[in-house]
Amino acid sequence: MAARRLDGTAVAAQIRAELKPEVDAFKSMFGRPPGLGIVLVGNDPASDIYVNSKARSAGETGLLITEGVGIDQALFDVPAGKAGPEIQMRVHLAKALALEPKLLIAEHPSAALPRPAVAAFGADLTKAAQARGLALVAVTADDALAKAIGGQRLELVPATGELRSPGLLKRLFS
Repeated sequence: MAARRLDGTAVAAQIRAELKPEVDAFKSMFGRPPGLGIVLVGNDPASDIYVNSKARSAGETGLLITEGVGIDQALFDVPAGKAGPEIQMRVHLAKALALEPKLLIAEHPSAALPRPAVAAFGADLTKAAQARGLALVAVTADDALAKAIGGQRLELVPATGELRSPGLLKRLFS
């Protein structure tokens, strides 16, 4: 097969032309444009390089593809020490999923989370595992998280190290 030269400007214009009707449909359906948010948490040099290169290339072209089709965008640069526990936990989850594991082990993931965020995080953890076909093992003493995750629950008997199903009363009322 012979090599073909691509015109990047023409390809970008074609992509913008294809996206514009979809963005317009989204706006009419939801009353607002779709958004692209980049959350940069912490001081990972590789992430800094990636985000900065995207911003630099966008500046060189003079037109961001998101602006050309009406998508709002924002960059949130959050120092690691300033990110709340919920954001930090979700960043850890994203990093773990980026490794494409077959088994996701969450060891006490809700320990630092604010109580109102526990159930939502548990549901998101389950959705992420199911969407990728992963087995999920959550080690937790948090009943709210265990309930949000669902699935089979086992309890550790400290005296013997045995794993067993929770008692009938606990299964009924938790």
